[in-house]
Amino acid sequence: MIMWASKASPSLRSDELMDIREIIMTRKSVRTFDKRKITLEDKEKLCSFMENIENPYGIPVKFLWLDSDENNLSSPVIKGEDDYIAAKVPKVEHCEEAYGYSFEKLVLYAWSLGIGTTWIGGTMKRAHSF
Repeated sequence: MIMWASKASPSLRSDELMDIREIIMTRKSVRTFDKRKITLEDKEKLCSFMENIENPYGIPVKFLWLDSDENNLSSPVIKGEDDYIAAKVPKVEHCEEAYGYSFEKLVLYAWSLGIGTTWIGGTMKRAHSF
């Protein structure tokens, strides 16, 4: 399972519309977050977006927003994160590609909103699976 930590990044132009090429060219991994909470408006945008992401394989990818405190999540390589997004796919042909494609669409959309992200690997016990 890959998880994604997120926070607003002060260096991004969230008030301006960015085209996809600019988003791809400017996106950077953020590993130290500034403790600003993601606004309810941005969280709603991200949640709505992740419910509707399509991939070229037609494989459904289920995303889940996780609070680090409620789910006892942390990472030794990132600092100041409060939120994670986890995803899962059915184990079928091309599931890894569908997973990566869909997650990257979400990462790029977050960046367009001025929200920094980083990919991290992780696992969860079955009791925490969704």
